[in-house]
Amino acid sequence: MWIGREKDSVVYDMNRRQVLGEVTNAGPVMLFGDPPQLLCCRRATIAAPNGLKNRFLEFLAKILPGKIKVPSPMPGLTYWILDLGQNKATRLGDIPGNPNTFHPSPDFRYTLTSRLGLSTSRTEVYLLDLQHRSIHRFEVSGWPCDWWDNNRILLQSTNSEFVLHDVRKRAMEPLIGFAKLAAFLRESGVSDSPSQTGVFAIWNGRENNFYLTDTHKKWLAEESYLIKVERPDGKLKLISRRFKFEWSDHFDPTGRYYSFSGRESGDGSDGIFLRDLDSGTKRVLVPPTTNAYFSIPRFYGDSVFYVRSNALWLIGLDGLTNQRLFPPLITEETTR
Repeated sequence: MWIGREKDSVVYDMNRRQVLGEVTNAGPVMLFGDPPQLLCCRRATIAAPNGLKNRFLEFLAKILPGKIKVPSPMPGLTYWILDLGQNKATRLGDIPGNPNTFHPSPDFRYTLTSRLGLSTSRTEVYLLDLQHRSIHRFEVSGWPCDWWDNNRILLQSTNSEFVLHDVRKRAMEPLIGFAKLAAFLRESGVSDSPSQTGVFAIWNGRENNFYLTDTHKKWLAEESYLIKVERPDGKLKLISRRFKFEWSDHFDPTGRYYSFSGRESGDGSDGIFLRDLDSGTKRVLVPPTTNAYFSIPRFYGDSVFYVRSNALWLIGLDGLTNQRLFPPLITEETTR
């Protein structure tokens, strides 16, 4: 993983409990591979999209001064891959504006990010080919959620349907139609409108587990239905009609445990709470204090790592082992 600090970032090996490297003058985006490689970015002023067309307009502007308008350069980000084993940097390309979160494919061949188009209502998707070191752009009517497999992404269309988009073939196939979703909600005794349904993904170590809910209610930490999308054909499985979401939450890869911090700043916000979805029980994994910041718990194997006192900690699900990972505690033994 990478850990951001005030002026730089470090690449940290969770298994070995050691820092592998330090990143300055760039922002880390994603760590992948073995030996590790780091996708990172830097602020830049880049040419407007459609580079070939833009260069042609620049040529016409020179021979027809004052008659041709050339799109102005715009702020964006330049992306690089740092090979930590060979200490080498390779430039991938530029993405204008401020893209959203990056989503790596299960085999880490690709990663993608998206943003709303500048000139159209369609979503601009930027596909970074980490193997061939290139960036490709395409547009979709809807919003990409995450990777269904190594080649296909789950896409939520503008008419509240879910389709699979093959990034290599540039082809789509239906997965969950609006009528199918509406019928399932009705048969499950859920009165919510299917048009409010969104999707989120949880990585299980091999692929993404996808869940459907009212994502606005999830964001507000309210109650909503919880449905799992099963493989390979998108069959729907009801987990709960009234699932209580919490703030800064995370599901474990098995779908059994649910961790979260407090709802509001200062209201148990730096504690960690663990809910067993099989038994319905809840317990305090890390007692909250008076600190007014969030612990941001995330599952890691049979443990949860979290933030407290400006440090990264790891605690077992049994609550018996709780250790500070970074920065490490300075003890008499470590100074010898």
